[in-house]
Amino acid sequence: MIQKAFVLTAGLGERLKPLTLKTPKPMLPIGGKPLIDYVLRYLKKEGVQEVILNLFHLGDQIERYVGMGDKFGLVVHYSREQTLLGTGGGLRQAAQWLEREKEFIVINGDTLIGASLKELYASHQTLGAAATLVLKKKNPDESYTPISCEDSKITAIGEPHGDYFYTGLMIATPKLIKKLPTGPSCLIRQGIIPLLRNGATIGGHLFDGFWCDIGTPERYQQIQEEWASNHLNNHL
Repeated sequence: MIQKAFVLTAGLGERLKPLTLKTPKPMLPIGGKPLIDYVLRYLKKEGVQEVILNLFHLGDQIERYVGMGDKFGLVVHYSREQTLLGTGGGLRQAAQWLEREKEFIVINGDTLIGASLKELYASHQTLGAAATLVLKKKNPDESYTPISCEDSKITAIGEPHGDYFYTGLMIATPKLIKKLPTGPSCLIRQGIIPLLRNGATIGGHLFDGFWCDIGTPERYQQIQEEWASNHLNNHL
C-alpha cells in the first residue's frame, strides 16, 4: 500500500469568509474536532504512515494542533510557503518528500470521503497511470468542472458533456510533479491536463459513497446539521 500522502492545507478559504479570517479552513470544527483531524485519521485508517502538510494562511494553528503527528499515529512534515503557491505549486515545493516515491496520495484538506485507498490503488496499478483521480457522478445542476471518463481512463477535463467531477483525492506519481512549473500553479490545469494532452494515462476511479467538501458556507452549514442529526456517525 501507499505510505505517503500530501494534504493541501495552505489555502485562504476565500469562500468561507468571515469564518476563515481568524481560523484556517482545516481547523474549522465539526462535531467538536477540526476538519484536519478527520482527514488525518482517515489516511491512517487507510494505511498511510507519513503525511506532508503545506502551510500558508494561519498555518501555525494547524501545526500546533497536528504537531509531529503522534496522536494520529503518523509522521508529519510541513512545507511552509512564503507566498501562496496554489495546489500545483504546493505539491512541487513538497517534492523533496515525494519525488522518490513510486506513487503517493494527494488529498484536499477540506475533503471528507469514504473511498477505499486499497481499491483506488488497485485501479491505479491496473492502468499504470501517471495519476488516478477519484471521481463522482455529476448532477446537471452542480457547478463542478465536468470530467469525461471511459473504461476507467479520463478522456477530457472541462468539456461540457463530462458526467463526473473530481473529489479532491488522487494517487499521483513523480511524473505529475515534473510536469508542474515552478511558482504558483494549479494541480489540475498545469499538471493533470498537460499530462493528458501529452498522451499520459490519467485514471478515473469512480466512487459513489460518502463524500463532501467544506468549500462554501452552505456546505459547512449542511455538514454541521448532518452531524447534529447523527447522520455522519457512520462516516466520520
